[in-house]
Amino acid sequence: MSEAAVRVAGRRPSRLARQFRETAESYAFLAPGLLVYAAFVLYPIVESVLISGTNWDGNSPTANFVGIANYIDLARDPLVWKSIAHTLIWLVINITVAPALGLAMAALVNQRHIVGAQFFRTVFFLPATITAVVIGFIWQWIYSPLYGILDAWLRDAGLSPLAVDWLGQPGTALAAVAVANCWQNAALFFLFYLAGLQQIPPEIHEAAYIEGASDLQTFRYVTFPLLRSTTTTVVALGIIFSLRQFDLVWTMTEGGPGSSTETLGTYIYRTAFLFNRMGYSAALSVVLLVLTLIVAIGFMTWRER
Repeated sequence: MSEAAVRVAGRRPSRLARQFRETAESYAFLAPGLLVYAAFVLYPIVESVLISGTNWDGNSPTANFVGIANYIDLARDPLVWKSIAHTLIWLVINITVAPALGLAMAALVNQRHIVGAQFFRTVFFLPATITAVVIGFIWQWIYSPLYGILDAWLRDAGLSPLAVDWLGQPGTALAAVAVANCWQNAALFFLFYLAGLQQIPPEIHEAAYIEGASDLQTFRYVTFPLLRSTTTTVVALGIIFSLRQFDLVWTMTEGGPGSSTETLGTYIYRTAFLFNRMGYSAALSVVLLVLTLIVAIGFMTWRER
């Protein structure tokens, strides 16, 4: 080897040096995103865990460390368990009823030769474009026992005994809010399922019909399995919507009457900003975080099957 070649080879970076440089460059590109994530996600989580071990009221400059006292109180608080139960009810609704409604609407609009398909698409998707607070006010008006259209229709139909204060009775409040929730979420799920249905080649359905399959059999054994990825996305969104359920419930009932519609989100807000128990509220937030992790792990396990 000539002297010039030796000098060139000596200046060539080693494989380890190249890998180190590439790794450093990768982390340099990720650094801004990691800093934002650490500031707005990791730091609040750590801070909540620390505050959950105190009796801080949110106003005092100091807080006394109480250890796990807040968590012991949580275990004894019946409203915590009731809020968790309501949160799980929302979870079941948002991964079963709302997706089923969205899929039914998408299947209807996706039919060939349907009259007014564009109109129905707009009507079905419209609730997804409205914020939860506005939807809450709309359904408050619908359910109003004084001027609501629901009770007015029931009276006009001769069903006056069914005209009740839907949001003012513990026995009907949760179901009434759930209807409003499904109306909003089903509209978003409708869009996902409609996009999924339009990705399925028509030839697949035609082949099923040639083989003698009925419409129901074609949907069950051909269409729905091909929507697996769409269903996975819809279920993931349903889980997210359920665990952070707050704005719609607070707008319509504020967790009442009594505690019949209380969720972990509304209870956390009430405890922190109405009762000034920041330490206890932080402990509730940690419980919600643990519940979210459990549900997320269960969902990922189901998705990998």
